[in-house]
Amino acid sequence: MGERYRSFDAVKGIACIAVILIHYLFPEPFGTPVKTMCRFAVPVFFGISGYFFAKDGRCSTLSTVKKLRHISVLILASGAFYFVFTLLFYPWYQESWTVREFFAERVHTASVIKFFLTNDPFVYSHLWFLLALFYVYLLALLVIRDQGRIRFCLPAGCVLLAGYSLLQEFSSVLGIKNSIWIPGTDRYLYFFNLFIFRALPLFLLGYAMRRDGWRAFCRRIPDLLLVVVLFAGMALSVFERVHTKEVQYFIGNLASAWALMTICIKHPEKGSRALCFIGKELSMYVYILHIAVGRVITGAISKYGISSPAIKALTPVFVIVCTLLVSYLCCIMKHKIQSLQKPRRI
Repeated sequence: MGERYRSFDAVKGIACIAVILIHYLFPEPFGTPVKTMCRFAVPVFFGISGYFFAKDGRCSTLSTVKKLRHISVLILASGAFYFVFTLLFYPWYQESWTVREFFAERVHTASVIKFFLTNDPFVYSHLWFLLALFYVYLLALLVIRDQGRIRFCLPAGCVLLAGYSLLQEFSSVLGIKNSIWIPGTDRYLYFFNLFIFRALPLFLLGYAMRRDGWRAFCRRIPDLLLVVVLFAGMALSVFERVHTKEVQYFIGNLASAWALMTICIKHPEKGSRALCFIGKELSMYVYILHIAVGRVITGAISKYGISSPAIKALTPVFVIVCTLLVSYLCCIMKHKIQSLQKPRRI
């Protein structure tokens, strides 16, 4: 199972673009439905990480430690980038902005506790994914050791995922307590934001799909049925959004993510060249940088009064194109630096 799955690269390319559409919306009535349907993206990222966690069903301590080191570098680098970005962007966008007031509002006892327990970043919330992924890999390294333990991943993932939905989407309907007050503050810590609920189950289910028997089962499912589940999941997520509340991902999003993962397993060689390149080379850059790129674009539109219905409608497209361009430039720089670091053959 050492081969490259073009299908997973292509889906990662789709998912990273979907993440942009979660944060930068089209005008209504399209904005909220598109945002809701695009919430399949994070489950897909965690599921793919779980699927490729172990090679041939066995966890390599060395490779997992390398992944943890890589994620640590991403956390530090993205944190440093957004620290500098904040110092540059806000004085340009808001003349009355001050560093002291800004960080005083965001760096306090409650935010530090939430950063380590529920992975909520101090400034840019989308970066929670990186720290949650670090926790997931760390726990998986300690708990999952061999192929025999895959069979526990499926029921454990299902139970934890059900817990997530109950705690976030249906807590108010069922009267379930889903938060706890942080002593000495006016803030609350929400249980569904713990990585064991919103990250770990998706990783475990992705890992469970690596099992030979499950892969064989996936290949027997008709493609038409998978396409129906994919779009039915999107429709269900919109229905849930209308009748419940805004959540990180709905049950319909999970169904869509499962259908996409299954299609990837059935057709590992499928995937357009462009999407495969975006997924393989650019997806992490896109995930990290899209908020900064979008802030600059929307900030310029607001600051210089160039907004119009057409501009507003096309803003998500501008953000997608510019983010892909910036990510591509970062990718080129990375490869050039790596080529310079390689020892030359004499």
